[in-house]
Amino acid sequence: MNGEANIDQEPKVIISSGALNDTTLQEQLIEQRTKNMEVIHQPDLHRHKKKWKEYLIEFLMIFLAVTLGFFAENLREYISDRGHVGQLARQLIHDLKNDSAILHSNIERENTLVKKADSLFYLLQQPLSALDSKKIQELIIACYNINLFQPSSGAMWALKAELRLKEFANSDITIYISAYETDQALLKTVEQFQMANLKEYLQGFITAHFTPANAYSALSSGAIANGNLRNVSPNDLTQLSVDIMFVKNYNVLLADKSGQLKDKASQFIEYVNKEFM
Repeated sequence: MNGEANIDQEPKVIISSGALNDTTLQEQLIEQRTKNMEVIHQPDLHRHKKKWKEYLIEFLMIFLAVTLGFFAENLREYISDRGHVGQLARQLIHDLKNDSAILHSNIERENTLVKKADSLFYLLQQPLSALDSKKIQELIIACYNINLFQPSSGAMWALKAELRLKEFANSDITIYISAYETDQALLKTVEQFQMANLKEYLQGFITAHFTPANAYSALSSGAIANGNLRNVSPNDLTQLSVDIMFVKNYNVLLADKSGQLKDKASQFIEYVNKEFM
């Protein structure tokens, strides 16, 4: 077409032979450029109109692209969440195994304290003249002890902050968390009662009847310098016999509650391995 040819060609300026001044030359240039612009911007009256099938195909292609993008984003989020769930599960199992090891050690120590409390009780039943006062003091210092449980709670706190994750939200993990924390709180309560017992019964006896040398040596290194006691009456020893039984009973209770919490940890580990690993 003539219009297309005019686009690719340089504009030709026709100057009449009679044009001898600048004004005439400028007028001819403006006139020629105006004609070229009219040719370039002439609308194509024979433009092809799209059929409805072409519009439908374009719509389907756009819809398919958006849908695939949506599924791809959901898949990416699922893979990311799945990886995060696995990481939290591994951390939780690690913490629960660490708790189990600490609880196992505490149970053994509490059982040892029970035996020492029994030994002290039977020793105190001897006549005053036959008492081994140094051994009594050694057993008192041995029983003046408590094994506090310090849980590894980092993974538990992190997991509770991520319960919105689909795999956690659709599981029973909150039941296991609640059961574990309930037994943990119960163990802490027993520990507090035992600390009060130790302060009232054994610390009270040490303060009232140990010599300064023995008290210093016992609390510094656990050793007793000699068998000397001060201001001790048969009634004091009888009262200590009763008091040590309260201490022993709480040693038994601590071992029992520690065992229950250890069982809860084992059940929790088994559940997490089954559901999230």
